[in-house]
Amino acid sequence: PKAYLDPDVRAAISGFAKLPETAERMERLRADLASGEWERANGSLRECEAMDLGYRLVIASHLDDHRAFPGNSTGLHAPSTSARS
Repeated sequence: PKAYLDPDVRAAISGFAKLPETAERMERLRADLASGEWERANGSLRECEAMDLGYRLVIASHLDDHRAFPGNSTGLHAPSTSARS
Protein backbone atom coordinates (compact mmCIF):
# COMPACT_ATOMS: atom_id res chain seq x y z
CA PRO A 1 0.00 0.00 0.00
CA LYS A 2 2.91 2.38 0.57
CA ALA A 3 3.53 2.48 -3.20
CA TYR A 4 0.12 4.17 -3.66
CA LEU A 5 1.50 7.24 -1.90
CA ASP A 6 3.79 7.85 -4.90
CA PRO A 7 2.02 10.09 -7.45
CA ASP A 8 3.88 8.40 -10.33
CA VAL A 9 2.58 5.00 -9.24
CA ARG A 10 -0.98 6.32 -9.02
CA ALA A 11 -0.69 7.98 -12.44
CA ALA A 12 0.24 4.61 -13.96
CA ILE A 13 -2.92 2.96 -12.58
CA SER A 14 -5.91 4.00 -14.68
CA GLY A 15 -8.36 3.63 -11.78
CA PHE A 16 -6.40 6.17 -9.75
CA ALA A 17 -5.64 8.41 -12.71
CA LYS A 18 -9.38 8.90 -13.30
CA LEU A 19 -10.25 9.68 -9.68
CA PRO A 20 -10.93 13.25 -8.66
CA GLU A 21 -8.60 14.83 -6.10
CA THR A 22 -6.90 12.08 -4.09
CA ALA A 23 -4.83 14.16 -1.64
CA GLU A 24 -7.20 13.61 1.30
CA ARG A 25 -7.39 9.86 0.63
CA MET A 26 -3.62 9.58 0.34
CA GLU A 27 -3.15 11.49 3.60
CA ARG A 28 -5.51 9.05 5.33
CA LEU A 29 -3.54 6.11 3.89
CA ARG A 30 -0.27 7.72 5.02
CA ALA A 31 -1.67 8.15 8.55
CA ASP A 32 -3.06 4.59 8.64
CA LEU A 33 0.30 3.18 7.54
CA ALA A 34 2.20 5.26 10.12
CA SER A 35 -0.13 4.30 12.98
CA GLY A 36 -0.29 0.62 12.06
CA GLU A 37 -4.04 0.81 11.47
CA TRP A 38 -3.72 -0.37 7.86
CA GLU A 39 -1.69 -3.39 8.99
CA ARG A 40 -4.20 -4.26 11.73
CA ALA A 41 -7.15 -4.01 9.36
CA ASN A 42 -5.59 -5.43 6.18
CA GLY A 43 -2.33 -7.15 7.06
CA SER A 44 -3.72 -10.61 6.39
CA LEU A 45 -3.90 -9.69 2.68
CA ARG A 46 -0.11 -9.94 2.56
CA GLU A 47 -0.41 -13.69 3.22
CA CYS A 48 -2.63 -14.38 0.20
CA GLU A 49 -0.96 -16.26 -2.65
CA ALA A 50 -3.33 -14.67 -5.17
CA MET A 51 -6.47 -12.57 -5.24
CA ASP A 52 -8.90 -11.41 -7.89
CA LEU A 53 -9.23 -7.65 -7.55
CA GLY A 54 -11.53 -7.31 -10.52
CA TYR A 55 -9.01 -5.77 -12.91
CA ARG A 56 -9.61 -6.81 -16.50
CA LEU A 57 -7.88 -5.98 -19.76
CA VAL A 58 -10.34 -5.57 -22.61
CA ILE A 59 -9.10 -5.41 -26.20
CA ALA A 60 -11.66 -4.65 -28.88
CA SER A 61 -11.58 -4.43 -32.64
CA HIS A 62 -14.19 -3.93 -35.33
CA LEU A 63 -15.27 -7.34 -36.62
CA ASP A 64 -15.81 -5.92 -40.10
CA ASP A 65 -12.26 -4.53 -40.15
CA HIS A 66 -10.27 -6.90 -42.38
CA ARG A 67 -7.05 -5.76 -40.70
CA ALA A 68 -8.09 -7.53 -37.48
CA PHE A 69 -7.90 -11.01 -38.98
CA PRO A 70 -5.03 -13.47 -39.59
CA GLY A 71 -3.02 -13.11 -42.74
CA ASN A 72 -2.99 -9.34 -42.77
CA SER A 73 0.09 -7.15 -42.73
CA THR A 74 -0.51 -5.85 -39.19
CA GLY A 75 -0.13 -9.24 -37.55
CA LEU A 76 -3.35 -8.75 -35.57
CA HIS A 77 -5.64 -11.72 -35.11
CA ALA A 78 -9.37 -12.16 -34.78
CA PRO A 79 -10.54 -12.15 -31.18
CA SER A 80 -10.99 -15.56 -29.62
CA THR A 81 -14.57 -16.59 -28.91
CA SER A 82 -13.57 -19.22 -26.37
CA ALA A 83 -14.22 -18.42 -22.73
CA ARG A 84 -11.30 -18.41 -20.36
CA SER A 85 -11.48 -19.19 -16.68
